[in-house]
Amino acid sequence: MAAPMEVEPFQLSATLIGHEDDVRSVGALGEHVVTGSRDRSVRVWRPLEAGGAHAYECASALLGHTHFVGAVASTPDGALASGSNDKHVIVWDVDGGRPAHVLEGHTDVVSCVRAGKASGLLFSASWDKTARVWKGAECVRTLTGHAAAVWSVLPLDDADDGALTASADHTIKRWSAGECAHTYSGHTD
Repeated sequence: MAAPMEVEPFQLSATLIGHEDDVRSVGALGEHVVTGSRDRSVRVWRPLEAGGAHAYECASALLGHTHFVGAVASTPDGALASGSNDKHVIVWDVDGGRPAHVLEGHTDVVSCVRAGKASGLLFSASWDKTARVWKGAECVRTLTGHAAAVWSVLPLDDADDGALTASADHTIKRWSAGECAHTYSGHTD
């Protein structure tokens, strides 16, 4: 039997204070930390020089969602997207502090947003049992086939719009060119 690995204990390095309700998502945008909250805002936190300590200040509070923000993601070109219980995905003009595009089409809570690194496409998952693929402000594919809410989507960068989706129906589906290429099953909850 191998000897246990010695590791340094984790220590709190920074606390970001500013949301008025619980934080539901966290991501990165370059050196910035991005958070989404039940207070309906997306906040972008700028790192500060603090004598070697980690410290952040809120650089901007992005307002535009009408319900909880549960998902945030940055894109390879430096954009920021968020998904909400208001059924929308917003692509943000971070410098201007306003929505650049409001992506409509989901009919229930948006549970996940992710960007493809190679393709530049944006992917969203929803409780409406679908995932969507967005190019700019246009939905170019709707991935339909799950029997329950889609919790997560993961772009596969070996294909332009390939992705994996994970659902409350206990399956994972692999998608290629908008079609379900394979369904993985075995989870019971």
